[in-house]
Parts: sequence; structure tokens; C-alpha cells
Amino acid sequence: MGLRRYSRALGAPMHRRFTGAALLALCSALLAVPGVGAEEVGAEEVLRLLQANCVICHKQPGAPLRLRLDSLEGLLRGSLNGPVVQPGRPQDSELIRRLKGLSQPRMPLTGPPFLEDEEIARIERWIAIGAPLGSAGRAAAKAAGVPPYSAAEVASLLQANCLECHLGADAPVHLRLDSLEGLLRGSENGPVVQPGRPQDSELIRRLKGISQPRMPLNGPPFLMDEEIAGVEGWIAAGAPLAGVVGGGADPAPPSARPAPGAPLTYLQVAPILQARCVKCHASQGLMGPAPEGYRLTSYAEVLASGERARVVPGSALASELVRRIRGQARPRMPHDGPPFLSDAEIGLIASWIDQGARDAHGQPAALPSGARVRLHGTLADDWRLDGLPLQVNEQTRLDKRPQPGDYVQVRGRLNADGGVTAERIRRR
Repeated sequence: MGLRRYSRALGAPMHRRFTGAALLALCSALLAVPGVGAEEVGAEEVLRLLQANCVICHKQPGAPLRLRLDSLEGLLRGSLNGPVVQPGRPQDSELIRRLKGLSQPRMPLTGPPFLEDEEIARIERWIAIGAPLGSAGRAAAKAAGVPPYSAAEVASLLQANCLECHLGADAPVHLRLDSLEGLLRGSENGPVVQPGRPQDSELIRRLKGISQPRMPLNGPPFLMDEEIAGVEGWIAAGAPLAGVVGGGADPAPPSARPAPGAPLTYLQVAPILQARCVKCHASQGLMGPAPEGYRLTSYAEVLASGERARVVPGSALASELVRRIRGQARPRMPHDGPPFLSDAEIGLIASWIDQGARDAHGQPAALPSGARVRLHGTLADDWRLDGLPLQVNEQTRLDKRPQPGDYVQVRGRLNADGGVTAERIRRR
């Protein structure tokens, strides 16, 4: 495309925008992006790439770090950590660094495969010309009306944005937002939701900043206008609880669910891990390096068995990951619970493991025969650990005289058939 079209994309007439040096710098930047040449890259194409590869996780409500990638507006708005696109500077844009693996974890989280080099190059060139929204972005921005959120969507939005403070007995003004029942119960100052009257609801006033301080308290960024509009619609409809069991949301967005009868894959599990676990179990999480070095930012890391296996393909009972999220092992995970994962989410992860812990393409994982395991649970009188049969022999070391009903730690190794030979059983 010509220089006049570049100038229009950047929003100023050519003779006012460019000097000779600026023109040279811009052309140099564009030509430095590999694999694209002079071909125009439109906002519609960038949006298509994001929708095809990123929205399994980065969609409303509850997008990781509030980074919405189901629209170009959400992309340009950025995340809790700041902008991910620097218009005119693709080399400084966190989006590009993540797509290339220069920053970790590499995205998309379900890779490999990751985006092709030429696809990344196209996004780079779009950023280099100023990241214009184009007709796709303008149409989305002008779209009138936001459908009311369901109860499950409201619950998920609250869990993703409000539970850093509004959780447990010490919640500010006793306003618990870990369930919709807590939301409707209100605070010590009175109701925060007036069913049928969103304009009179303190929740909406705080989310919009009409009442101060604006919420969430760690903003900006705050909730997006369409997210607030979705909550307003739910309140306007009477704030119904239908669709929520125990205040929890559905385990995964409908687009992530497999077809009826199809096996579960990592595509269904990754969004749950991303939303609830990666905040700590990453190279540099909220508590620093990943606890015990166990990262959950990619399929290979979830199944890693170097130090010990936390996932045993074909056996959820022998998988430490499942025992932690069920609460059979202490401390229960995620560490910032309650709320913990819903029964549906736990069941989905357990079923995925029982079906072979398949990757994003449906390929079952190999059993890490001989790998070490370290399991916690309640011992039964037939050498079972919460239903998992243990192979105990004369070499098995028994510490502190473990008895049926005791909470114990089991250290052992995986057999070729997926069973566990106990090397040590210790009462805790």
C-alpha cells in the first residue's frame, strides 16, 4: 500500500505527519518485518488469527490478566500488567514476544504447534503501521446492545476480578463475592444489588466509578464497558441464580468442549489451568518461581516427570495434580481457594487424565514407567490410598506406624502397568 494510505492509517495528512527522516524510518521498520513484503495486512486478518488461536482462553468473562483477545479493542486495551501492543513498535510489543517465545510462557498456551512465522510477521507489520482497527474493529466498537450475562458468567467474572479482596471472613465490609449468594446478601452497609434496578445497584456504581473508590481496587484496568453492561443486563432481568450450582461457573467455555463422544484433549484442560493455576505455577508467578519447580504453562510441563510425575496418564487416582485439586492431598489447590475448582472442572481434568491425558491433537501421552511419585491421602485397611491400590512388599518402609484412617504420604514408583509400588509410607 502507498505512503498516503500509511498516513491515513496513522491518522494525519502526509505532509503534516512525515519528514524525510520519519519516512525513511517507517519504511525501514516495515521492510524489517520478515516474510510479508509490500502486501497489505488488514485488521480483519489480525482479528482472524487471534480468534483462531487465542480466544479459547482470552475471552470474556474471566480472561487471564483481563486480556481480552476476542476483539481488537480488547487487544489494544492490554492486560493487568499493561499494554501488550506498542503501535509502531512490534519489537517492543509483549504480544509479539509471547508469540515468538521471547517471553515465557510462549503463546498460545496449547502449543505446539504455535503460529507460523509468516503469521507472526503479518501481526508485526500491522503493529508497525500503527495497529489500526480497520472496519472489523470499528464495526465491533459500534455494535449496539450487549446480551445480558447469565448467572454463570457473572459468577465467573466476579471470581476472576474480585476475589483478591472479597473472599472469606475478612472480606471488606463483609461483602463476599465468591458466590452469587454472597453478592446478593450484600455488605454490612446493605444490599449492593437491587434486582431489576441496575442503575440503583451499588455494585454497578462501583464498577463504573460513579461511587468511589472504583472497583476492582487494583485497577486500572477496570472491567470493560461490555462486561459491566452484561452484569447490568443480569440485574435488570432480576439477578436470577439459575445456571449456577454452588456459585461456580461452567468449567470451560462452550467452544472448548469436545463434540459428543469425542475424547477430551488438552484444549479443554488448558483454560482451567490458565485461569486458576498459572498465576503461581509459572516461571515467575505471584510467589516467585513455580512452587517445587512445577509449571503448568504448557502441555509438556504439565506432564513433566523428571523430578516426579504429577500426572499419570490413564490414572487420575495416581495423579498428584488431581489429588491436590480434590483436596485429598494437603494443602488443597489452588492455594488461593476457596473457591476451589468446581466439581465439573475437577471431573473434566480427572476424565482427561483417565482417557490418557491427550495433547491438543488428541494423541495420548506415554506412561512414564519408572518415574517417582509422591502422593498424599487417607490410608485404608487393604493398602489403598483413597481407592488407589498400592503394591506393598517387604522392601516398603513404614514410618510412624501408619494405620487405616491415617493421613499419609506415599513415595513410590510407577510400574509398567500404571500401578504404584510403595517404597515408603509415612503417617503425617
